[in-house]
Amino acid sequence: MDKLRQHSITNISNIFLTGYKSIIDLNIQFAPQLNILIGRNGTGKTNLLHFIHQSLQFSYPLQEALTIELHFHTPNQHHYIWKVDSQASKQTNKQKQKNAFLTPTAIQVNENLIKDGNSLYQETYTQTDKYQQEIVNRSFQIFSRTQLIQATHYITFDRPTNLVFLDRPGRVIIKPPRKIDHSPTKNGYKFVQTLISILIKQLLLLPALPSEETKMLNELLSQQIPNTLKEHLKQYSPIKDIRFAPEMLTYQSKGEIVCTNLVFEFLINNKWLRWQNLSDASRRLFQIISDVSFHDQQVFLIEEPELGLDLRNQDAISKFLIQQAQQKQIILSTNTPRILDNLELNQLHNIFVCQLINEQTHISKLTDTHKQKISHAKKAGTPISEWWYNSPYYQ
Repeated sequence: MDKLRQHSITNISNIFLTGYKSIIDLNIQFAPQLNILIGRNGTGKTNLLHFIHQSLQFSYPLQEALTIELHFHTPNQHHYIWKVDSQASKQTNKQKQKNAFLTPTAIQVNENLIKDGNSLYQETYTQTDKYQQEIVNRSFQIFSRTQLIQATHYITFDRPTNLVFLDRPGRVIIKPPRKIDHSPTKNGYKFVQTLISILIKQLLLLPALPSEETKMLNELLSQQIPNTLKEHLKQYSPIKDIRFAPEMLTYQSKGEIVCTNLVFEFLINNKWLRWQNLSDASRRLFQIISDVSFHDQQVFLIEEPELGLDLRNQDAISKFLIQQAQQKQIILSTNTPRILDNLELNQLHNIFVCQLINEQTHISKLTDTHKQKISHAKKAGTPISEWWYNSPYYQ
């Protein structure tokens, strides 16, 4: 099953890393489905997720003795390797004086993108090189063509800051000749941006604006909310439905088409509520479920999904992510063993234990002995979390 899945979606298969924060030497192989990094706070889980995200955005800190090697597999059965090696470069005294105001030590960086054993792109530069930004931009463009960057989405605990159309109403104005003027639509949730884009297209198609147009547009937009998203929210959160508020208003003025009071409402306990009336837990569930359900990405990095959730909702989000990992690769960090309780026995090999030993992050898989003990406990009706709290991993 793993070998079949390995080539059915884009996925991160291997990571080799040395010299990044608390991670001194790491060699890890991920499964193409669900991968769980579990350990106490401060053991380096977030460091690893952040590193993967930074590497794909070309924003990793260049430092001495940093080695990066990321392996990807794609649906068309290509194998990519992204390699970065940085080290202190040898400089003449004149160069050292010239670069002193930029950095105490010039870092020489070697970057190489390999596809099926052949180099697609290779560049060597120094951190103090005035052309460094041009090099990074060029390498970013080349890397983007492989669709590896677009395939990955990072979900942190922090919610997006721009939540227009969610925490406050937005508006869209179509000015002659068909010029768009609207509230910032760079909402942190992709499905919101998509629905507003659909609204704009519909407004652009309107030759005139009859009085019943507002109701029609509201119904049209509500129909565009994917049923899969609604079903996931209904099954795994207190949110049973989602819609645009009926107060949405569309009118024509001086040749302009104005659509205002655009804001979402959520059905909870048979009441339609605005975003500011939702509990923190409902907002967190909405963040994860909408991001994973609606995004086209195939690799999701999720930072501690259980934060802010009670035990019941932790159980729900765990089930949701296990279900979604049947079609997507999910790499998540957690310090809560309860997130493991819904795993099947054949998923135990997807658990990675993070420990901090002598100020260094160590990541390892469960031993065969411990997997057998977990198997016996689970068959006897003991939750994995209960075994975990009494295991050497939690001591």
